[in-house]
Amino acid sequence: MKNIITFIAIFFSILSFSQTNDIIQFNDCIKRLIATNFKSMEIIVSKNGSLVLDKKYIYEKINNEIIIYDYSANKKENFLQTNVKIDANGNITELRDIFKGNVLEGDKFIIKQYELKKKVLIDKDNIQITSYNSKNEIISKEIILLDNKMKKVESILSFYMPNDILISEIEKFKWNSDGTAYDYEKLQFSYPKQKVIGRYEINKYGDIESFKGNLFINNTQEDASFNFDKKIKKFDSKGNLVQVYKIDNKVQTLIEERKIIY
Repeated sequence: MKNIITFIAIFFSILSFSQTNDIIQFNDCIKRLIATNFKSMEIIVSKNGSLVLDKKYIYEKINNEIIIYDYSANKKENFLQTNVKIDANGNITELRDIFKGNVLEGDKFIIKQYELKKKVLIDKDNIQITSYNSKNEIISKEIILLDNKMKKVESILSFYMPNDILISEIEKFKWNSDGTAYDYEKLQFSYPKQKVIGRYEINKYGDIESFKGNLFINNTQEDASFNFDKKIKKFDSKGNLVQVYKIDNKVQTLIEERKIIY
């Protein structure tokens, strides 16, 4: 049981970086799609040896909004779509996950549509992500501090309680001079309290290539090192990502394809 708990803690410690990094990469992807006047995009991924539809993007230019339909198996059955609101510069300002399911109203459940929302404020030296529940109440806020190259240097995540605000975790990133690696430290104050210290190596696409470091939890130290699949990405003439290949023993296997209509 201890090994299972430790593995889960390590996994989510590494994953927390990926989620923070995703908002920056996701925003860059959206900005480029908007700048190149895309109309729609289908993302097809490898699953059990076949390529299957994973997501579909539709750009509603008149509403400054992109609608994302998620067909992946890890989405809840009552999930409908994600609405991505953008500003005049193509930056994300809001993410709304829309659901339809049983909601308690009074003393009975009724089937209705509801949403979970994130407001995103992107500035030259920081990003603020505020999350709301289905009652439009703030439940968490993440503040990401950036350097002059729009790289993360610190992230602070806070949870909002009825009568209090709890700082849940703090992450620090110290980049090397060429941006290919950084020293990483994470302090998690909520249960289970833990600390992660190590170093990330980044590939030329900005993706994680490896992590070497340790997790400190329950007065024990565990190796938290991971290596990730090496990949090759291909882009179209407009600079948008269209194919991702995994490299295994010098063999390239297509694992993702993006069909973009302009």
